[in-house]
Amino acid sequence: MNENPYAPPESAATSLGWDSSKLSPSALAEIRQIAFLQKGVILTVTIHIALIVAAQFFRDDYRPVWGATYLLVSLAGMICVWLLAISLYGVAFGILMGLGTGLPCIGILVLLTVNGRATEELKQYGVPVGLFGVPWSAIPTAS
Repeated sequence: MNENPYAPPESAATSLGWDSSKLSPSALAEIRQIAFLQKGVILTVTIHIALIVAAQFFRDDYRPVWGATYLLVSLAGMICVWLLAISLYGVAFGILMGLGTGLPCIGILVLLTVNGRATEELKQYGVPVGLFGVPWSAIPTAS
């Protein structure tokens, strides 16, 4: 870290962990959208799995609560996948992937497939992607 207050600001490459200065504003907006929607998909996958595991340890009296929570998480995942798949694959396939998210047992596979494709897309731009997606500090801000 430079202690000099008169030093020029850090370049985008060092502050974000990757060089975003060569990309157009539309490409940065696309990267930002993919990164945020991928965070949503990863969050819904995590909650999806946690709900399935947690439901095994509670009485059947709580089944309606688990069902309603699972439905809300599935709906959020469907919306994230729909928006992410539209930007990655196109409108028709995005709608198909969004609807596929609602199918039991296949929905989680659709979530993982779209997440994998988003990771590939982000890595093509040189964006660092970890286990939980792009770190918040590496997502470029709107200028």
